Amino acid sequence: MFAGCPPGWVFAVWGALIVLSLIYEKVRYKPIEAGAPGPGWTKTGERFIDDATGEPVTVWLEPATGERKYVRG
Repeated sequence: MFAGCPPGWVFAVWGALIVLSLIYEKVRYKPIEAGAPGPGWTKTGERFIDDATGEPVTVWLEPATGERKYVRG
């Protein structure tokens, strides 16, 4: 598969894949916030238990943009 490629390229490709996957994880998975967002946000009625912490999480929505925030409690 990598026949004829300098060994450095193999490590560079693997390194790039690792960096891209870390960036994707930070963008895709949003952190859980401690407090409710400001004005203009509405509760969606969605609640779930966070697998990592075991705490309940409430979903808030900004109707103008469609942005969602995840808040403890």
